[in-house]
Amino acid sequence: MDNSENNKKWKKLKTKKALVSIIVILLVIVLGGLIFIKFFPISNASTANKKMTDLADVFYKYYYEENTVKDDDKATKEYFSNWKDIGITIRLKDLKIYLDNRKNEDYSAFKNCDETKSKLTVYPSEPFGPTNYSVKVEVQCK
Repeated sequence: MDNSENNKKWKKLKTKKALVSIIVILLVIVLGGLIFIKFFPISNASTANKKMTDLADVFYKYYYEENTVKDDDKATKEYFSNWKDIGITIRLKDLKIYLDNRKNEDYSAFKNCDETKSKLTVYPSEPFGPTNYSVKVEVQCK
């Protein structure tokens, strides 16, 4: 009997040690992950770049519609040709205001981005239609 009691105690002790070891290992993994994220944050720059490029399409669609001279292709082409080299630049901060008045957009991709330094530039190109342009995106994210 004495031997069986010792075996039971030994098994309980092994179980407790195993449980404590598992808890310690899990804590080390969680703390290690938190430390890694703190010193090496996951950048959302690529997500923000993609979203900014998508917003450029929406922005230019509205901008083009608002600045098209109805029934006068020559005047429209002349207007947009003025922007082909310098581009139409808009900061993220202003883009949000501009688009919020026209369309409901999700800006969560920019939560760690500088709204003043992040911007897009649309370069209209010939024949200066609503889809004739290129985009340069500059996103400053933490």
